[in-house]
Amino acid sequence: MRADDDPYIHRVAQSKDLEEARRNVFLWRIYVLERTCALTFTLLKRRNLLKETVSAFIEDNALSRGAAMAFYAVTSLGPSCSSSSRSPGWRSARTPPAMQSFRSSAG
Repeated sequence: MRADDDPYIHRVAQSKDLEEARRNVFLWRIYVLERTCALTFTLLKRRNLLKETVSAFIEDNALSRGAAMAFYAVTSLGPSCSSSSRSPGWRSARTPPAMQSFRSSAG
């Protein structure tokens, strides 16, 4: 049996509770936008694009993609920072000459 044929799925898709949950998600996204991006919120509201834009954002799953990109950016910073700190030019440019010989012999 496919999920489309399941009567329970049809009942849930038509339920008032699911409709209310979707409305709450929509209102929460508007609240977060208003609190964190006041200028964007004001601009969208003045141009009567707020409801349309937030709805498109929710339908696109943009928040999930944004979270994935943020996770990738944060986890990729560590290796790039450590590799740049190990380059020979970095050591000589930032370390006083007296410390360079000490660091070379230490390890």
